[in-house]
Amino acid sequence: MPPRGGRQRHIPPNVMRHAQTNENKMKYLLSIIILVNAINLYGQTNISSTHPIDSLLESCLESDPFSSTAGMLKCINSATAQWDEELNKNYKLLMAVLRPEEKEKLKTSQLKWIEFRDKEFEFSDAAYNTLEGTMWLVVKANKRLQIVKHRAIELRDYYIDIRSDLETYKE
Repeated sequence: MPPRGGRQRHIPPNVMRHAQTNENKMKYLLSIIILVNAINLYGQTNISSTHPIDSLLESCLESDPFSSTAGMLKCINSATAQWDEELNKNYKLLMAVLRPEEKEKLKTSQLKWIEFRDKEFEFSDAAYNTLEGTMWLVVKANKRLQIVKHRAIELRDYYIDIRSDLETYKE
């Protein structure tokens, strides 16, 4: 609808480009905010407090005032490496409390999980590498983080349950 007075206003192209750039920046910032919140929401299990790795990730993401893609990737990749260390620690703890036949099943399960992880990473690469925009690099990195984190928590939960049961019947 034309403005009052019957004349349409002309918006210079450079002003329109600037407005679109700002709109894209806002969409990008909103995407980052949603991503950080999703990391925290998805990662919560039966523990009421935030895991230290998640706290470090959040601090790292907040420390980059420009929310650069490179900065976010660095933070997420660092957290993924830490979750992988946590996964390996939990695997060893769990192996230490299992009976021999259970150890064999866990070993087989873990090898199958590694196959799944690798195939999932391949799919994620194929799916996100074709999308426009650097934000998809961040989304892809976060997908990897969530896969590793989920398995680390899963192994920890098995360990806690089995250790708890063993301690109950020792008494």
